[in-house]
Amino acid sequence: MEPIVALATPWGVGALHVIRISGDNSRNIVEAFLDKPLSRPRHASLRFFHSRKVEDQVIAIWYPEPHSYTGEEMVEIMCHGNPAIAELIIESLLDAGMKPAQPGEFTFRAFLNGKMDLTQAEAVNDLIMARSTELLKAGENTLKGKLSTEIADLRDKVLNVLAFLQAAMDFPEDVEESSIAAQLEEILVETKELVKNARTAEVLRKGINLVIAGRPNVGKSSLMNALVGMERSIVSQIPGTTRDYVEQYTVLGKIPVNVVDTAGLRHTDDPIEQEGVKLALSRIAEADLVIFLYDASLGWTEEDQQMLNLVQEEKTIVVGNKIDKGKAPNQHPKAYFISAKEKTGLEKLIEAIHQLMNITEPPKLLVSQRQMGLLEKTLGDVHDALEHLSVYAEVAADDLFSALRNLTTLIDGDVEEDLLSTVFSNFCIGK
Repeated sequence: MEPIVALATPWGVGALHVIRISGDNSRNIVEAFLDKPLSRPRHASLRFFHSRKVEDQVIAIWYPEPHSYTGEEMVEIMCHGNPAIAELIIESLLDAGMKPAQPGEFTFRAFLNGKMDLTQAEAVNDLIMARSTELLKAGENTLKGKLSTEIADLRDKVLNVLAFLQAAMDFPEDVEESSIAAQLEEILVETKELVKNARTAEVLRKGINLVIAGRPNVGKSSLMNALVGMERSIVSQIPGTTRDYVEQYTVLGKIPVNVVDTAGLRHTDDPIEQEGVKLALSRIAEADLVIFLYDASLGWTEEDQQMLNLVQEEKTIVVGNKIDKGKAPNQHPKAYFISAKEKTGLEKLIEAIHQLMNITEPPKLLVSQRQMGLLEKTLGDVHDALEHLSVYAEVAADDLFSALRNLTTLIDGDVEEDLLSTVFSNFCIGK
């Protein structure tokens, strides 16, 4: 393929910059600018780079085809970390006939040349973007091919069951339907585990929007400040102080969280406060998780219940605040109790957040959003096949064919050009 070039290190001033080149004739093009040829493969050679635009002492490494990251002939140049030097070296190589690499093009070529499958290719970008040690470990496992192995094993099992099912339809007296059902149950369990892992990885990768809601003056701003570890929201005894929402990024336990403090929910004639309540309801509707706060020193009230009815129950944690002032007799039956002022009870609250988001253990594998969607479709197909097995064997077979297609697409089969462009468009240039 035609040679491409890009900066592989972040732009800016540093000790070194790494320029990556891949494609046909890469070595010859680079050597035209060097004072000596690159005779030893995978060997760091001190050279002098000279063109009409720039001169610099560099380290150059030549990787012959197919023993390189992309599977093509590659050269990497390490120059001094002045961005102007790197830019002029790249311009010189472009003038010599190279093309600027597109986002993810090096990894895309590695995929096309069989150096990695699609799950591994996606793991490269996810590994770069990982924001926690849990995701780094999961990404390393996926890059090593462990996700590919699990999906390939699952695909083989689906294919085996499909063969049994077709045999049962042709020779019903020779194949027991119960044995097919048992195999499908096993596949269902394994697929559920992969989907659970995928959802955990997705939460840790993207984080969640956590909205603090409740009536005025129950301590929402104090709770936000306690969670983010800084005075981010104005705390006042005057009800209705927060008219707009305030948000701040933090990490709670293992989860990246955007914490949103909203206006107090109540019926009001103040037009500005009404707008604040509308904004609060809008953010609540968009939230992944809502902490509904009330004043435990006053107890659970009818007004609290009216406001709680505006929130989706399945994504809500009810929290009683101000226990430093004591607890009234009447409390919400499922409430967690804290004192935002004294910062007590927060650890149990964070544990509850992890439980509700199903983050009970770190993911073993890093799974992309595309992969998660296909795994969820596969789970649905296997579930449908089990339901249809005893009544509509032909429909169950169609369900399994669908599962097989999804699992094949997950790794590298049936890959369309628009899918590939979507996968690699989120990569950084140089990778």
